[in-house]
Amino acid sequence: MSTISYNQQASINLKMNPEFKEVIVRAAQLNMMSVNAYLINLAYDNAKQVILEHEHLKLSNEERDRFIALLDNPPEPTEKAKMAMRKYLKEQN
Repeated sequence: MSTISYNQQASINLKMNPEFKEVIVRAAQLNMMSVNAYLINLAYDNAKQVILEHEHLKLSNEERDRFIALLDNPPEPTEKAKMAMRKYLKEQN
């Protein structure tokens, strides 16, 4: 877990099961951190990972090849897609 410096400009209040708190307090102690710093670091690291996983496209080799093939030779737009484009262009004018 990386240690992150932070300004105390915002807060989040947490209510939890006492057993959860016990485990979190113990883990913070083992990492020689305050509970506050421990939770902030853990939540921040996890949040960055979640964002990374949602912002990057992960494809197998087969999926990658199909994706590239479709970019190189896209299918003809459907009638529904053409109607959507006409509507979009009309709204932009």
